Amino acid sequence: MTMKSTLIYIIIIVFLLFYMIFGHNGLLKYKEMLHIQKEYQQMIENMEEKIVFLEWELDLMKNNKDYMDYLIRRDTILQMPGEDQYIIRDNATVPSK
Repeated sequence: MTMKSTLIYIIIIVFLLFYMIFGHNGLLKYKEMLHIQKEYQQMIENMEEKIVFLEWELDLMKNNKDYMDYLIRRDTILQMPGEDQYIIRDNATVPSK
């Protein structure tokens, strides 16, 4: 092999290595995609935990009238007839005048 052909082969190899590392589907892109995959996997796990909790809460709502009463009172601040309601506000949540 001549010096010229050896130089051409070296240039081609360097170009291919550069493309394998920094190219469109190169090593850096692959690592970025792995990171994105881990983030999505974590999001899926969080959503599955939330689904399990919501299914548990739905089942509790269907079968437990006391829990349903608690939720209605908590969300709408309703009271039963003949019942007194006391609202205690924290100083940190009350706007200053």
